[in-house]
Amino acid sequence: MKKIVLILLTIAILLGVLAYCQKQKTTVSDNAEEIVEELNKEETIEEAVDVILDVEADDYLFLVKSDKKLSLKTPKGDPIEIDGHIHFDKTGEYEVRVKYKDSAGTPRSVEKTIFVGTDAEIQDQKKKLEEENASENQESNSGANTGSNKPNTNTGSNNKPATNSGNTGNSGSGNTGNNGSNTKPKNCHYETRTETIPAWTENVLVKEAWTEQILVKEAWTETSNFCTAYGQDRYEVYVCNGCGYTAPAGSAEFREHKLQCQNSYHNDWVYYGETKCLSYETTYIDHPAEYKTVNHPAEYKTVEHPAETKTYQVEVCD
Repeated sequence: MKKIVLILLTIAILLGVLAYCQKQKTTVSDNAEEIVEELNKEETIEEAVDVILDVEADDYLFLVKSDKKLSLKTPKGDPIEIDGHIHFDKTGEYEVRVKYKDSAGTPRSVEKTIFVGTDAEIQDQKKKLEEENASENQESNSGANTGSNKPNTNTGSNNKPATNSGNTGNSGSGNTGNNGSNTKPKNCHYETRTETIPAWTENVLVKEAWTEQILVKEAWTETSNFCTAYGQDRYEVYVCNGCGYTAPAGSAEFREHKLQCQNSYHNDWVYYGETKCLSYETTYIDHPAEYKTVNHPAEYKTVEHPAETKTYQVEVCD
């Protein structure tokens, strides 16, 4: 009996382990399928399609409608930035601002009208514009010729451009008849043109003009002496009050005579020689440094630019 119970218990454990493994296998399989699905989604992301748009050809441009992501570029390959609301997958006429570099490489920002549509819609739009232009010209000429014998002058203004297309994807023939119009539909195609810019010389500023102060003489102090007292050399003498005997003060002669004068005498001075300066005073004058101004002209270097050849495409209509 115990053996049977052990066998049944062992079978139950094995069945539980098998069920758990099957569940784990199913979870891993589901996760793998999700990862593959995500990878497939990433692979389906479309890259932008380059479209050449000759933005310099006209103010009214045409673009073939597309549900793909478009990357607009000039005939030179420079990117075109659209500032405004436009749908590349919806037919319509859009007023936008176009930012690009012209054939000379100068950045431009110009308002343009871009018509988006299929090839057939673009051809119809071109035909419509041609008819409007022809009608405006006829009205202008008619108004100018009324009551006048002067030669005909076309004073009408063409506010809408010719049907130059900047999109390489346009393939419509446009030969659908004129429907009573005096103008014929135009067949357009692209031509490659080459522009050569001759070599030229440019003076490039290296250093701007500047002013220099050059030291001519350093700062210095001037000394000036002048006399404050003039006089002669002198020496002291004693004079006898009785007889007027005079002898140098303190000399032996006067000491002998002093007994005869009964010590009655006074002192005096004897001046001799030429008059001269006896005392001086010195003054000082500080002089600043001396400079001269030197004006240096601007410095330039000459740069030789070689000739350049640029190739671009333009739309030409018959």
